[in-house]
Amino acid sequence: MNEFQDQLLTLGDVQDLDRRIDDLRREQAEIPKKLEVIRERIVAAESKYKKRKERLEELDKSRLAKERELEEYEARLVKDNKKLESVANDDIYQKLVKEIAQIKAANDARSDDILILMDKIETEQLGLRKDKAHLDEAKAAIESEARPLKNRLDAIPGETAKYQAERDKMVEGLDRNMMRKYDGLRAQKKGIAIVRVAGRNCGGCNMALSPMLVNKVQRAESMESCPNCGRILYWDEEVRTNPGATPPPPATNA
Repeated sequence: MNEFQDQLLTLGDVQDLDRRIDDLRREQAEIPKKLEVIRERIVAAESKYKKRKERLEELDKSRLAKERELEEYEARLVKDNKKLESVANDDIYQKLVKEIAQIKAANDARSDDILILMDKIETEQLGLRKDKAHLDEAKAAIESEARPLKNRLDAIPGETAKYQAERDKMVEGLDRNMMRKYDGLRAQKKGIAIVRVAGRNCGGCNMALSPMLVNKVQRAESMESCPNCGRILYWDEEVRTNPGATPPPPATNA
C-alpha cells in the first residue's frame, strides 16, 4: 500500500466518523420532537380530564339545584294540602286545587329532570374514570418513554465529542486539497464524498467504470473521481488482497 492509498483509506475512515457524527446530530435534533409529542399527549389528556370534571361538577350543581327546588315545592304541596282542608270558599278551593295540580306536574317534571341528570352524571363519572386512566398512562410515559430519551439526549454530546476528537486526529496528516474536495462533495452528496469501487462499479451511484479508471484507482497514484457522480474513488484493500470478498453495496443512487 502506497502513501496516497493510505490517505484515501484514512479519508474513508474520516467519512465513517463524519457519518456517525451526522447521525448523532440528527438524533439530537429528533429527540426534542419526540419529547414534545409525549408532552402534548399529557397536555391533551389533562385538558380532556379537566373538561370532563368541569362538566360533571356543573351537572352535579344542576342536580342539587333541582333537588332543592323539588324539596321546596314538595314542602309547599304539604302546606297547600293542609290549607285545602280548611278552605270553605269554593272559588278559593278550586283555585288552590288547580295550583296544587300545577305544582305536582312541575314536580314530576323536576323528578324526571333529576333522573336524566343522574344518568348523565353516571355517564360522565364513567368517562372521568377512563380519562383519569388515560392521564395516568400519559404521565407514566414520562418514566417509560421520556426519561430514556432525556438520558440519551444527555449522552449524545459526549459521544459526538469523542468521534470529533478521533476525526480531528485523523485529518491532521491528510492532504489539504483532498480535504477541501472531500468537504465540498460531502455538502453536495448527502454526506457521501468518497466511495469504494464495488466490483467494477462506483460504490456511490453504481455506474460501471472503465477498466482504465479502475486500474488508476487500484494503483492509487492520484485522486480519481466517478465521471457520473463526482465522488472520490478508492480501492478497498480487502478487495485488493481478497478478490473473493463481497464488495459493499452502493452508498446511494445519486
